[in-house]
Amino acid sequence: MVNKKYVGKGINDSRLAAFQVLNSNMEPTIEKGRIVIIDLAQRSPSHGSTYLIAGAKDKVTINKIHIKNDDVYLINDNQTFGTELLKEPWEEVVVGKVIWTWLQHHN
Repeated sequence: MVNKKYVGKGINDSRLAAFQVLNSNMEPTIEKGRIVIIDLAQRSPSHGSTYLIAGAKDKVTINKIHIKNDDVYLINDNQTFGTELLKEPWEEVVVGKVIWTWLQHHN
């Protein structure tokens, strides 16, 4: 369960999930090692928003969504990863919307 004071009012915490970012495809916006909170109820892609995507072969990534002419593109902020046209129906791969990030600092 996630403390609601961190994610805002009106969000059902039973629909939230936390994941640690394991790659650098969204750097510098979301750094490797950050914890992201995903709202599993927000699955419908919105242009410019960031989502957790479950792709082929159990590949899970975080990407911004770009919608153009009914095509959905997965955008990486780290340009070395490029852009990918989503081939599967979005309903099958969009897990939820990233609504919060946190980076734990170790002393």
